[in-house]
Amino acid sequence: MNERQTLRPIPRWVIWAGLPAMVVLAGVAVWVLLAFAPDSAQLDAIRTGGTLGVGLGGAVALWLAVRKQRSTELDLLQKEASHRLAEQVAADTREHQLRTAADAREDALARRVTEQYGKAVDQLGSERAPVRLGGLYALERLGQDHADGPLRQMIADVLCAYLRMPSDDTAEEAQVRRTAQKIIANHSRPSDERHWPGLHLDFSGANLDQADFGQCRFDSILFTSAAFTGIANFAGTVFSVRAGFIGASFSGVADFENARFPAEADFRGAEFAATAQFSSARFADAQFDMASFADAQFTEAKFRGSTSFDSSVFSERVTFQSAKFGGHTSFDHARFRHDVSLYKARFAHSASFSSASFQRYAGLRSVHFEAMVSFGEARFGGDFDFGDSEFTVAPGLTGARIRIDREGAVLHNWPDGWTLGDPEDGWAPLTRTD
Repeated sequence: MNERQTLRPIPRWVIWAGLPAMVVLAGVAVWVLLAFAPDSAQLDAIRTGGTLGVGLGGAVALWLAVRKQRSTELDLLQKEASHRLAEQVAADTREHQLRTAADAREDALARRVTEQYGKAVDQLGSERAPVRLGGLYALERLGQDHADGPLRQMIADVLCAYLRMPSDDTAEEAQVRRTAQKIIANHSRPSDERHWPGLHLDFSGANLDQADFGQCRFDSILFTSAAFTGIANFAGTVFSVRAGFIGASFSGVADFENARFPAEADFRGAEFAATAQFSSARFADAQFDMASFADAQFTEAKFRGSTSFDSSVFSERVTFQSAKFGGHTSFDHARFRHDVSLYKARFAHSASFSSASFQRYAGLRSVHFEAMVSFGEARFGGDFDFGDSEFTVAPGLTGARIRIDREGAVLHNWPDGWTLGDPEDGWAPLTRTD
């Protein structure tokens, strides 16, 4: 704010000296006129001197009026400035009061939320299943009502921690655990108005029964060493970041049909005791090393990046029919104990089946290999069929061996340029014809 402009008062000496000076000036003027004017013009001289005196008085009066007007204007400006200052002070006071009231409300709300959160968590430790259920629903309600801040993540952490705890295997506890899973699933589906985006979920070592995460979207999730009982539904689920299923076990059907893995899918050491359904799934980089499968379905699955099934075991039928592999693919040391079909599969990059074991039917018919493929040291214990397969580069079968001591009709349809060598102990090597 500009400093107030002021008018200094007229000094007393100006008044005491100015008025006599004006009178003297007027008298001198009259005397000079009378002294030098002719006798006939003396009256005019007196009149002129009077006029001069009146003029000087008028000038002084005008000057005083201007000073008074200026003083009035300055007083008005000062009053206006004072009014603005008073309004600003009042506005600042109101803002401070509102901010203080809002802070008080926030503090009260935070205390209330903290109390409710603590009470709900305490309920999860109850020995009574209905009380634990009440705690779960109370936590869900808190998270739904308060989207701001870390509360939803805290609630997700508590639910995951509860599922990681050992179960007492009672029906009541199973119900509580399925409810916790359902709450997490409901808030992980983008199509649900209750969606809680951006959660980090850690189910490492958790026991999950009848897990239904179909159509969910996970931004960060771990299932390391998780145990799934019953059907595990991940159909249509999107794993935005790395999906960690290292060492996970599935005692029932594992349904990943149409699932999306735009980042790494890590199933190393996973165990699938029943059907593993990955038909039409989409992978970036996929690792299934040392995984064990019963029935496995990868029909029309697409693997965009590198794919590895090294040392995996397929105990029952497995199909990769019409699957597409965009990066390097490795089945080194894999064990196919039952029929396997790669009918119309396409390998856009190099592929390796080195030291793989095909104990029964190996259906490699109509497969398209656009780069180098190696079956070096592979073992074919049953029928195998490379009919109508296309090789951009001649396949590598050095060291591959075929079992020939089986009874009944035997189908051995190997690629051009290879033939059976001398048998030994019921097995014959494939050798080059050129």
